[in-house]
Parts: sequence; structure tokens; C-alpha cells
Amino acid sequence: MKKVEYDYGDKRKLTEIKKKFKINQFIKILDSKDSPSIFSTLEEITKIDISIDDEFTNKMGLVNFFKKISNQLTYSPLIAFAADNEFASNFLDFGLLKCTLNKKNDFQIYLIKSDIYTKGISYGDVNSYNYFELNKEPENNKLLKILYDEIKKSSKMLYAEDIYFFAKLKWSKAKLKKIVKTTDELVFHED
Repeated sequence: MKKVEYDYGDKRKLTEIKKKFKINQFIKILDSKDSPSIFSTLEEITKIDISIDDEFTNKMGLVNFFKKISNQLTYSPLIAFAADNEFASNFLDFGLLKCTLNKKNDFQIYLIKSDIYTKGISYGDVNSYNYFELNKEPENNKLLKILYDEIKKSSKMLYAEDIYFFAKLKWSKAKLKKIVKTTDELVFHED
């Protein structure tokens, strides 16, 4: 089947993605690859061209984007890093995507990493990581360790002026200050 392309802002795109989305295919692709792109996975299932720079993700954010795709997808942000200065403009966000698989409420949770770095040219993606067991909510301490490891992996390109905490975890601001590069003092924001 040929990939379908719609004009930027065409509302039919989101409607078609929603119609063609199948949770079983989505999970199968996410589980078969190493940190697959959410948008590439959606394109593979629906044959509709969509990306992180899409008008829908820009306007509604990931929480509402996943809600619009399917009521079987629930996104919860955990932490975000932002910078916008003369040296860098970037945004790095981590969250959990809960995928309800069936009417028995079986579920799988994925860590989601969304990154957008710009220095004249924007690029980025939303990747998933399968660290968690089927039908198990992640334990806070395990989740924190995974998050710190993933943040460290991103630290070469991670410049931030602001850090936003969305989840009530035992964040170490001292640890984050050591990992994150900044041109100014880091500002922490509690949700």
C-alpha cells in the first residue's frame, strides 16, 4: 500500500490515522525494534506521512495527540528539559505511554523520549523504550534509575535552562545539575 500524504494542516490526516490505527500492530512493531520511532511506527501501520514536526503534535502536544489517535493510548509526561538562547534551542521530554491491549485491560508501558534540537535546522523524534513488564506499573526507584541513565545518554547534546518535573518522583536536583549543560543557572519547575 502506498504512503498517503496530506497537506500541512489537513484535518483528514488525523482522522485517517485514527481509523487505521491498530493497537496490536502498534505493540508488535514497538516490541520488534530497538527504540523505534513512534511516528515511523504510526506511518508503517497507517501508511500516512506524519512526524514530530506535524501540525497536530505542535498544536496539541503528545498527551492530546495520543488521546486523539486512540483511547487505548495514554501519555503521562515525567520530566522535560528546555533551552532557548543564542547558543541552542532544544527540548527534551520523557514520559510514559500506556497501551491498553484489550478489553481485559492488559497493558504495556513504554518510556517515551521526545527530542527536538535546533540550531538553524530543526530535527528530532519520539522514540519508545520497552523497559517494563506486561501488566506491571514501573516502580518509582527503578523508573528513576532508568530515567537518569537515559538522561545521561542524551547529555552530550543536552543544554537546558529550565527543568520541568511532572511526576512526583524523588528527583535529585544535584544529580541533574551534574548531567545537564547550561549557559545560565538551571531553573526547576514543579508541576
